[in-house]
Amino acid sequence: APPEPPKKAASALKLFGKKMHKQIKAMYPDADKAQKVAYLKEMWRSLPPEEVEHYQEHEAKDRQRYDREYDEYLKAMESYAGGALPLAAEGGSAKRSSDAKRAVL
Repeated sequence: APPEPPKKAASALKLFGKKMHKQIKAMYPDADKAQKVAYLKEMWRSLPPEEVEHYQEHEAKDRQRYDREYDEYLKAMESYAGGALPLAAEGGSAKRSSDAKRAVL
């Protein structure tokens, strides 16, 4: 079986949402998902800049984790596919290339 791709990096807003999920659920028990997301975004916009920066730093760390794991994934896929990943073989970055992703799938 081919290796599993890494979990995508979480955005600062998503990290904030994970932290605030229970609180929002308790504050708005009858709200549907769209309403809860709207409340979350409203809370996000009212955060002080220092708190936003805190979540952005965690986002940056998670992006580094994702990039590292994605590089490992590409190497594993290259081994699995017998070295048939087009951009990785040419020395280009296959990280963000939709062509490379299609070649992997």
